Order: sequence, then C-alpha cells, then structure tokens
Amino acid sequence: MITRASRVVLVLLLLFASLTASFANSAKDKLAAGHIDEAIAELNGRLSSSPADAESSNLLCRAYFTLEEWDRAESSCRKAVSLDPANSLFHLWLGRVYGEKADRVNFISAASLAGKVRGEFEPIATSAPGVSISDHLPLLSRHADKYTIVRSVTHTNGDHISQCHDMLTGNAYPKVTPIISAARSDHPHFGAVLARLQPRQNGLPACVQLPCTLASNSGKIIPGQHAGFLGQSYDPYLIEACPNKLAVEDPDFRNFSAADIRLPESVSPNRLEQRQFHVVVGRALAVLLQRSIVFRVIPVRRA
Repeated sequence: MITRASRVVLVLLLLFASLTASFANSAKDKLAAGHIDEAIAELNGRLSSSPADAESSNLLCRAYFTLEEWDRAESSCRKAVSLDPANSLFHLWLGRVYGEKADRVNFISAASLAGKVRGEFEPIATSAPGVSISDHLPLLSRHADKYTIVRSVTHTNGDHISQCHDMLTGNAYPKVTPIISAARSDHPHFGAVLARLQPRQNGLPACVQLPCTLASNSGKIIPGQHAGFLGQSYDPYLIEACPNKLAVEDPDFRNFSAADIRLPESVSPNRLEQRQFHVVVGRALAVLLQRSIVFRVIPVRRA
C-alpha cells in the first residue's frame, strides 16, 4: 500500500525529472539556435546546484567545443564521462575534443592525448623492416620475416557460421542443405590443400589444428576446418586440448592439455622405451628376413 509520504516523494521525483528534462531541452535548443553564451550560462547555473548532472556536463562540453575552447571542453567532457562511464555518447564527444586538440598542439602534446583514447596495446618492431605488430605478440615479432600479413581479407557472407568456411577455405560456402554444418561437400581447408599438393615425407602431418574443433552454440561443427571433398586422409591433425568454450571460461588456458601428444597414464616411460626397442628389433629382423629370401631366390653362379 502506498502511503501519503511515499506519494509525495514520488511526485517530487517526477517533478525533478521533468524539470531536468525541460532544462536539458532548453539548453539543447539554445545550442541548436546558436545562442552559445546563453546556453553556457544556463548550464553553469544548473551545474552549480546539481554538480552530478552528467547530461549538463556533456552539453557544456559541446558548447565549449563550438567555441573551440578545447581545455574547458575537455574538462566538461571528462566530468560527464566520469559521472556516467556507460554513456557512449559522452565518450564520443570526449574523443572529438581530444582529436581537435591534437590537431592544434605540438607533436609531444598530441602523443600524450593519443594515449588517453587509444587501447592498451602498443606496437613493437619485428624482424621484418617496417612491420610492427602488437606488443602482446613478442614471439611472433621475431619471425615476421617468415610470414606475410594479409590486410585485404574480407567476405560478403552475412552468416557468422558459414563465413568461417569462406575465410578458412577461400571459397564461398556451398549451402547444399538449410542446416549450416561441416560436411564432406565443403571446400578443403588451406592446410588440407597443402597436404594434397605437397605431402610431407618425414612422417609429420602437413597441418595441425588446435586447441579444439570449433562448434556453434547449438553444437554444429563449423564448416571449413577439414579437407572437405579431398577426403579424410588430408584432414588436419587435430589436437583436442580443451573444450570449445574454454576461451571464455579459462582465458589464460591454464588447463591446456594436449592429450593426443602425451603418453596415456597406462603407459610409463619405461614401457614406451621397450616398445621402441621392439619396433627397432622387429624392423631389423624384417630386413634380415627379406635379404635371406633374396639370397635363396637368386642362384649363385659357380665359376
């Protein structure tokens, strides 16, 4: 049951919200009409009585922005952002102020302004002259002379699942059924094409996929990860080291475990050595047996 006191408080809150909205609209109207000084005076008066009014701080920033008073505009925009950090419009105006200031100051000051709006990543030099990458990839920076950065990769597919096929194969997804999922009718992955055209001669796989098989939220396998119509023999060597969604649950991959390239618990190192010894002995016996058969088949000529 709403008491009389509660009703009074509710009415006062609604009246305050109405006055705040009308004031904001009044200031906006004055800015739109070009009455900047009047809008600034009205906004300053409002902020003197309600310093936590984020909307008024942003409007004051925009007024100073129009007058090209960058320091005052920055101060007002920063205050608006601090009062309501979730408001993207406030961040937009603060970024505009930084950009305008950067165009009108020296190089050193401009660099300091850039640090206020850009992300946390910094570029670092690589082993390839003139090529920089993120400072979070120091190991890749040492091998930049061995790979190529392709900056023109794009696609026109609006479906998040099937576009993976386009990016991983270089071909449009052949939608043969309404359900989008990996099938042998798909085009082959780049690594599978290499396995077909340039097969490895040292027993190692031509390409490796890790840490898991990519799947959609509904559990369907994302197309483009295997050899498609080339056949299963050219599929990438898959290391299922973690669940598909582990990147969200464990972003540092502390639980990463490549079970496919580790000894199972039932096989000790000594047992593995014995297996390897048996393999070597078996191969040697096979060679000796093959040679003895050859010697028996080929007659020995007497002088």
